[in-house]
This record gives sequence, structure tokens and C-alpha cells, in this order.
Amino acid sequence: MDGSYIEAEGVYPVREDTLLLLSALEMAMGGSPSGKYLDMGCGTGLCSMAARKAGWRVSSADRNP
Repeated sequence: MDGSYIEAEGVYPVREDTLLLLSALEMAMGGSPSGKYLDMGCGTGLCSMAARKAGWRVSSADRNP
């Protein structure tokens, strides 16, 4: 991702664990042009955005609006 997102107050920020998950997600997608991705506790939505950008159908949820 290019870092073009906004972190809202009270939302879990992008940290090392988010970047680790993002790396694992990109490897798991393996260049596949489609799939489904469910992001529970999505925080900033960085991983959701990466999956959507890759062409996957994405559903995201977080307890913080």
C-alpha cells in the first residue's frame, strides 16, 4: 500500500503487526485476481484496501465506527 489512508482518533493505528498481516495477506493472495476476504477488527482498513485493490471481494467490520 502507498500509505494514503487516514488514521482516525481511537482507531487502532498501523503498527508492525498490521504490516506483518498485510505481508501474509499478499503472499496468501498469491497474485490470484479474485477471492473473498473478511477483515474482522479492520482498524484503519489497510489490509481490506490492499485486498480490494487486488480485485478481491471484501467485507470489513470493526467495533469502532
